Amino acid sequence: MSMKKILKMMEFALFNPEKYDEAHIKKKFKEKNYNLFSLFCLGGPPEMQLAHYIGPDKLKLTQKGVREYHRLESKQSQRRFNSLMLIATSILAFIAILNLLKLIEYI
Repeated sequence: MSMKKILKMMEFALFNPEKYDEAHIKKKFKEKNYNLFSLFCLGGPPEMQLAHYIGPDKLKLTQKGVREYHRLESKQSQRRFNSLMLIATSILAFIAILNLLKLIEYI
């Protein structure tokens, strides 16, 4: 569940580059969620960071951060699709079993 929150913050930083400072982002997404985002995107050595602050605390995703955002978003979409396909397959299998039972009754 926390990856979903991190993705929301990454999306916010991607579509609003260099517009908002740390205080505004903490207020918008709550302190706990900001700390998760900070650990994931702002932590580590500079070459590993996915986001950084420019000028007077204006947040921006790095090029690597944008690629990681799209990768994670794609992965999340794939999970949703897989869940939907599992549900659809289960329903179709159940209907097929019911039809098979009806066929056996007619014989």
